[in-house]
Amino acid sequence: MVRRLEEEEMYSLVTLEDTIRIPAEYIRRGRKLEDHIDELAHAAFEGRFDEDENYTLLTFNHETVGRGKIIHGDGAIYQRVRFKALHFRMEA
Repeated sequence: MVRRLEEEEMYSLVTLEDTIRIPAEYIRRGRKLEDHIDELAHAAFEGRFDEDENYTLLTFNHETVGRGKIIHGDGAIYQRVRFKALHFRMEA
């Protein structure tokens, strides 16, 4: 008799939402805000483990959610973004 265990997928594609910090110097450059959001989201989320021990390999389709917020004394914009992420989960 062969016993089959349910297995979780090693790779998964998920939609996530989180906040990124856009420093003031990025706002003054001549590029579009969307380009900065892509660059900063890649740096913030890729190559990291999340709280469920999923390793984020790649993020794409970054979209802003609502208006960003400026914290007094900081000068940066804190912008909520929604994006797709490719996760890798190591087997235990």
